[in-house]
Amino acid sequence: MAGYAAQKQATQPPGTGYAAQKAALAPAGLGKATVTTAALNVRAQPSVAGARLGVAHQGDVLPVAQDADGWLGVRFLDGIGFVAKPYVKVVADAAAAPVAAQAPKTAAEPPPPALADPAASQPALTALLAKPRLTPDEVKAARALVAKEPHERQGDLFEALQSKGEYHSQRDNQSTTEGANQDNMCNLTSLAMCLENIGIKNPGSLDGKPYAQFEDYLEALRIKNKYGDRTTGAALESLAKAAGAQNYKYVFADKMTTHADWIKWRDAYLRTGYAFLMSIGGHIVRVQGVTDSGLIVDDPYGVVTLKPGTDPSHHWSYDAANRNKKGAADNKGEDNVWRWDDVEKHQMHWLVAIQ
Repeated sequence: MAGYAAQKQATQPPGTGYAAQKAALAPAGLGKATVTTAALNVRAQPSVAGARLGVAHQGDVLPVAQDADGWLGVRFLDGIGFVAKPYVKVVADAAAAPVAAQAPKTAAEPPPPALADPAASQPALTALLAKPRLTPDEVKAARALVAKEPHERQGDLFEALQSKGEYHSQRDNQSTTEGANQDNMCNLTSLAMCLENIGIKNPGSLDGKPYAQFEDYLEALRIKNKYGDRTTGAALESLAKAAGAQNYKYVFADKMTTHADWIKWRDAYLRTGYAFLMSIGGHIVRVQGVTDSGLIVDDPYGVVTLKPGTDPSHHWSYDAANRNKKGAADNKGEDNVWRWDDVEKHQMHWLVAIQ
């Protein structure tokens, strides 16, 4: 799923994205493309520089609308997206039953493996990006290799790494001291995901006591060092720096945000090697990426529904079916798409960039 990392949307004029294309292309009539790889990025333009619209999975059958150089325009969601030809098999309409194109991963689906479509000049980096998941040590090694790439490639590659770290659920945490439970550690769980995605790993133990989960280690470190309440920005910043982060920057606070805002912040931070930690008011998540469809978010609790409002408290909700199961390694909150219509009507509490 690394593909959405190869965006260069800031250089595209308005109207050249996904929505503009659906009116320009003819109806599907060139057969059906069956996906032959585990996970295939669907892009807004026929290029690895195109914004990622979502992911198609092995066996999906996508109606073909256009044949481009090395790419196929396919029906995806309510418009046209592009997929790389080497990862599909095209058959005539009569030989394949129509199957609706799939949207980005929903809560009921497993997290898709990653694709390494950003261009890298080093075989070691290409091999790392080809893996669906990377350990924090591998992320650290990959980041060092990205720094050796030509400058024009680094943004795509740093974005590709955003999808490589492991997802963490807050609902299987083990901490019980100072009021900790499996419902209220979104802060440290999301921080753990951010740290791993910049190459910082769980030390595994503190004062001789083992901590299998990074967030439980962070909770123990917070208590030991008296950093204050885990819900405060000061405690999160202290923990991030104690774990090894060099930079902890507030991007904004209490702001209604737009798609254009997020493109700017993506280019300034995600594409230069930062991770995004964000509060939506009473809840904290990791923002993984910025696409034409919306924000890609790793929510440690499950699938949230954003609501309109500027009150910096609970203007969001969950239903029982969309929560991670308590006490289990569930992943309903992984790779969720927050549509721009929802994002732009909801005041975010704050966004922090960590490196």
